[in-house]
Amino acid sequence: MSLDTINFRVPLPPIKEPHDVVRRSLKIEYDDPNTPDDTISVPLEVHTVEGLSAPQDSKVTLTLTHIDDSGNVSEPTVYQFTARDDVAPPAPGAFGVIVEGETRTVTPADPLPEDTPPADVDPDEPEAPADTPADVPEDAPVGDDPPTPAA
Repeated sequence: MSLDTINFRVPLPPIKEPHDVVRRSLKIEYDDPNTPDDTISVPLEVHTVEGLSAPQDSKVTLTLTHIDDSGNVSEPTVYQFTARDDVAPPAPGAFGVIVEGETRTVTPADPLPEDTPPADVDPDEPEAPADTPADVPEDAPVGDDPPTPAA
């Protein structure tokens, strides 16, 4: 058996009218030999018996009786339960993220944004016209040597 203790309270049923009940008696019995049984005299104005506890996983028997002004005791109402821990702990509180900055890593595979010129081009210099195949005759010699006159 565990050393944990289960705390509980006992809501009491209303007393049916008419009555001559002057008090109630709540007997608490435990199957744990280390926990002594208890009997509580409950005044009529108390509707819940609070501050009770039992060893975790022990069987508890509650017996409620009414006592009238002549000392007569009613038939008992009995309730039995096992003091189990079946209550989940509270959920964690809200949490979030704090952004602390940004690191940019450029790799050769990263394309430049569309409006960024290549590094070797001056954006203020006009573009040079490109040679097109239409400007060069098909029989023009290739290379840097000047053409030689035909003999």
